[in-house]
Amino acid sequence: MLTFLHLSDIHFRNRSTGDQFDLEAQLRRSMLNDIVSKPANGADYDGLLITGDIAFSGKKEEYDRAKSWLDEIYSMAAVPPENSYVIPGNHDVNRDMVVKNGAIWNNHAVLRNAENRIKRQETLQTQLVSDPACDPLATLAGFNEFAQGYECRTAKNNLAWFHVFPKPLDDGSELRITGLNSALNSDSGDLIANLYVSPFQTSHLSDESGVINMVLCHHPPNWLLDQNDIEGILNRFVKVALFGHEHSHRSRIVNDTVELFAGAVHPVARDPDWLPTYHILQLEITGTGKERKLVVRIHSREFRNYDHVFVRRSAAGGKDFEEYRINLKEWNRPVPVVIPIAPAPISGVSSGSAKMTVTSQPASTPPMVLRELLVHFHRLSTPVRFKIVTKLGLLRDRDDFPPQQLWDLVFKRAREENRLSEMWDEIAKIDTSFAKRPNPFIKP
Repeated sequence: MLTFLHLSDIHFRNRSTGDQFDLEAQLRRSMLNDIVSKPANGADYDGLLITGDIAFSGKKEEYDRAKSWLDEIYSMAAVPPENSYVIPGNHDVNRDMVVKNGAIWNNHAVLRNAENRIKRQETLQTQLVSDPACDPLATLAGFNEFAQGYECRTAKNNLAWFHVFPKPLDDGSELRITGLNSALNSDSGDLIANLYVSPFQTSHLSDESGVINMVLCHHPPNWLLDQNDIEGILNRFVKVALFGHEHSHRSRIVNDTVELFAGAVHPVARDPDWLPTYHILQLEITGTGKERKLVVRIHSREFRNYDHVFVRRSAAGGKDFEEYRINLKEWNRPVPVVIPIAPAPISGVSSGSAKMTVTSQPASTPPMVLRELLVHFHRLSTPVRFKIVTKLGLLRDRDDFPPQQLWDLVFKRAREENRLSEMWDEIAKIDTSFAKRPNPFIKP
């Protein structure tokens, strides 16, 4: 079984006037205490999923505060930081950059007013590829700097990301997590059915044996210009879809897709239905052959205001959690190949037969290990990061680039110059979780 923390709509603000005005700090402490108690039957956490609106207005200072709080979760609740996945929401857009009737605003209007789906797709492609005067992702610079530390950045040539979760499901099948960017054309004119995802973000999804697809998208489909297209994709290829934005918890199963609409960690305080909420999502595969099923359990935790604690939100029938069961294709874990080998003769010992087991899948793939290195590197403070890359000679005199480009360049050089092992060792001097483990970049 895999167990994930699912947070959405945290809305971190930059309280420059002092901590006494951060009224949500007490709420976050209560939530952290509840997370640490492991309320989903004592299950440890395998990862963390955040479905957008990490910040309130897309500012760097807000992400700095978010990073500090998430570090507390990693430390106190033993959540592996390298197993964190984030996507942007409308509050992760820096709306100061979207001036009414300005270039970005007008680009959004053209996209929304496109006469049909093909014209809309062509318009977005032009804005991403051929318009040097206007970067559609400029408003997400703060989010992207934060998300770079999780390898979840959204880019012109890679609007959506997807990662294979490093821990397999119960029968050895693979969980693939895709993060969609539904804030591409978000601004103060956001309305239901005028945001856009586009087929560019979903074309990689497919129906493969031994693979479970999970998708994160901040806006539910009814907020999208391409609602029908997205719903069709979800129902065809995706088993679990997580959404945020509406601050109202509910879940349902549509065909063979479980959809969870998250409550907000920090809903708007003046909302009459104000109810801070977070979720624990569990995925388990039971049965074999034609009896194979995906079991999805959703433990919802909501804030009880009068004594400042988080408590169980009862599911239908008073159950502790919502549960859905989805029939899966017949699939069996690949059987390890056993190859007889003849050992070299040893003096005084009669030679016999020996066997070598070769598995079809390595225990860890290079992309996963590289992502782990990247995440732990970005958890270090900026001065420490500069100290490490300077010591290793990965920073050069003429490297005058914005932070995102600079760190991309540093990792590119580290790979090309075979310095990843040294980077791991330098991080291990500071990060105790690395210090206790063998360096995976040292070849035996």
